[in-house]
Amino acid sequence: MTIDPCTYQAADDQAGRYVLQFSAKRVESDYEGVFFTRGGSLGSCAARGDLDVSLTHSKRATHTLLTERLQQGLEIEIPQELVANSTALQARYNYSEGLEANGQKLGPVLFISDRARMNLSSSRIGASINGSVVTSLSGQASMALKDIFSEPQSLGDVLKVSPKGEDASGDATTGAAVEAMPQITGELIKRAKVLVPLNFESIPLSYSNWDAVQSVVSVHEPKVYRVCEDGTRSGPVAVAFVSDKATDLTLAKAEPLLQGIYNSSWETCKNAVFKPSPNLTKSVMNVPAGYNASNYAPAAAVNDTPVGYTDETLESMLEACLKVECSADEMEQIRARLQTPDPDAAMEFSGLMASAMSAFSAFSMPYRIDGASMILPTGLQMVESESWRATPVRSALQADDCDGSACSAISVVTRATAVAADPALAARFPFLAALGNSLGAHYVFGTCVLAANAGHADAANEHQQKIAGHAIALAIPKVHFLSAMNLGARGNLQGTPVVAVEDQDKVAAARFGALFPPELIARMPDAAMFKDAETLAASGYAHHETGLQPLSMEGTTLASSCMYKHALADRQARSKSFINDKKLATMLAPNITRTHKTLDAGEKGSHAFYNSMVELSVSMKNPLFTSAPLRELNVASPHYRFVRPREDQPIEVAGASPEDLANGTWAALPLWQAGTAESVVLDAAHAEATANIVPMRGEPLALRDEQVESLSASLSLLMALKGELEKRESPTGVVTHTSRHLFSAAALIGNPEAVGAFAKTVIGINGVKGEVKGLDDIVRGVAVDANGNDVVRLVVVELTAPLSEA
Repeated sequence: MTIDPCTYQAADDQAGRYVLQFSAKRVESDYEGVFFTRGGSLGSCAARGDLDVSLTHSKRATHTLLTERLQQGLEIEIPQELVANSTALQARYNYSEGLEANGQKLGPVLFISDRARMNLSSSRIGASINGSVVTSLSGQASMALKDIFSEPQSLGDVLKVSPKGEDASGDATTGAAVEAMPQITGELIKRAKVLVPLNFESIPLSYSNWDAVQSVVSVHEPKVYRVCEDGTRSGPVAVAFVSDKATDLTLAKAEPLLQGIYNSSWETCKNAVFKPSPNLTKSVMNVPAGYNASNYAPAAAVNDTPVGYTDETLESMLEACLKVECSADEMEQIRARLQTPDPDAAMEFSGLMASAMSAFSAFSMPYRIDGASMILPTGLQMVESESWRATPVRSALQADDCDGSACSAISVVTRATAVAADPALAARFPFLAALGNSLGAHYVFGTCVLAANAGHADAANEHQQKIAGHAIALAIPKVHFLSAMNLGARGNLQGTPVVAVEDQDKVAAARFGALFPPELIARMPDAAMFKDAETLAASGYAHHETGLQPLSMEGTTLASSCMYKHALADRQARSKSFINDKKLATMLAPNITRTHKTLDAGEKGSHAFYNSMVELSVSMKNPLFTSAPLRELNVASPHYRFVRPREDQPIEVAGASPEDLANGTWAALPLWQAGTAESVVLDAAHAEATANIVPMRGEPLALRDEQVESLSASLSLLMALKGELEKRESPTGVVTHTSRHLFSAAALIGNPEAVGAFAKTVIGINGVKGEVKGLDDIVRGVAVDANGNDVVRLVVVELTAPLSEA
């Protein structure tokens, strides 16, 4: 290995930049060819998409379209965390001295932890439920970085291949491991293994919960180079993968703890049964690189999925989504009054913020069921298979199921909460700060597993008796969640108190301190009501009818965040609106838009889609899990089960309807809980697993010329619709109804024919009047043309139509 010492600086120079350079290719079945020759359903239609690659701690993913032809010159920057860890490991264990003592002559060496990994996520091009051209997750993988460079081989096998340190041609071999054989063979036992350099390594990618290999990526000739300050490179640099025994011993404890989490969670579910579907629970999820590099992590970890867009792009997207829900005056009030976590402003505007998050999902994530295509002799078949992908979205063209849209929304609220707490960022991104100061500050938010009457909200049918599992981003006022946890703490399971009587007051105080830490209260304009749990519980914020309300962020359709109206007249009006929505939707069906829905009161008056909330998981970094007092009391938990409260007899029934949540007639039990010792292990395992999530790309989607043309055609059609609707007079003397229809970015980019069909249908309705909004407002950072110009708009069509036409 040749190194230029003149341009090389020491490998322990933490300011240095290093890149991993490699070649790669991908072997994958010809899905597009099979579809065109043998056919298949629209849902099974698939073609090869991009591959995203990252290393442990990467902040951005490298993406490319890989084929069977070897693609050279791929690069990933080696994160500074790995370079800095090299210095820490070398300082602790002095590996250089150990290698030199064994006769190894070292040049510059970059020491990297043998726990570092290469992580991959592949996609396919397909169709969403409404026919938009989208991408969807097709496979994931994670492999130890050391295995990309070398592979353990039996020493005996190596000696047989090269007994004299020569290769097959008789020339001397150059591999360091083989050169060292004569000096060390006498000291090794027969089963000893050594690391042998590889020319390439094959990495199989599979779909979660599905053992079949979806594709194979081979990584060829990986090399590490140092990037100097002037941009020149030196190397390739020698890499040594080293272990940290202390870390290995700590993380080895994580997998037994995962088994304990699963067992404890299932025991809770058996004691507090959700009778309509006893198996509706999610305590552990399958991921490419979980705890201790296993394939498993707590389901609550999905709430720590990194965000899929930069702050600049999120701010632009959120502003556009708020315009869908708010008037100009409301927008200004949100910007001004939610500069701080003002509880009065949060009580007034949180519903709009949550509704905007539903618009965010409708715009940025087309709906497609979890699963992948399978090749049969007769053609392609779509096979459904649940997958909590736990990775950021790749672009606004990526489709996903309910869990994916929930995950995406939660990641945005989480990021907004961090932005709101940073004065400099809050000043730059006022709408993100507003989101963080409302939902982030005053709500417990996370992934809710619930029972619904259909698989997605567009198919909501309260007349169906079936139970379907569903997931949403749910936000519950902190004050109500505290009350529910305290109510659950006073109950018992099979005669055993949920919380020991003597600890109940201490646990209640610790939970209040976790959810309302001093630094949050200090940022409030009037903190008097938050001095203790009793004062807050007696305030107007805790009032079930007029205070803060539970909110949904439905991701499978554009929907209001309202889950229940307390006044009968309001519920009746909402029920009528729901019925009229269905009538107008029938007039416009089928169409490619995401039609706004009010789901809180269906034809029967109860929620039109949600039956019962069953579980809520929050971030593994949520104070309900990280709080030291809660850990000392052995009640730290990021995962809770909704139950029917009982203090006189054991709690036995799980599930809480939207009405229960709104009226406070529910309790919360930890699905599992932990103390200090096990929490420390879980923290370390979670940090490593999170570092191995393939991160965002961090750049706008670069549209091909034909995609730009399709987008332009869609916008032209909508501009023509706008002109036609402006000419029309408002209908008189008939019953009318107003509805909103949002176009996803994928619909505008990939299906102008369907956009034209929608416009034609609208114009064909006698007496229809309306507006087309958003054509002049560019959403920055989502997609660009060949010149780097932002080109995407969030377009909403508001229609007022006579229902007599139905």
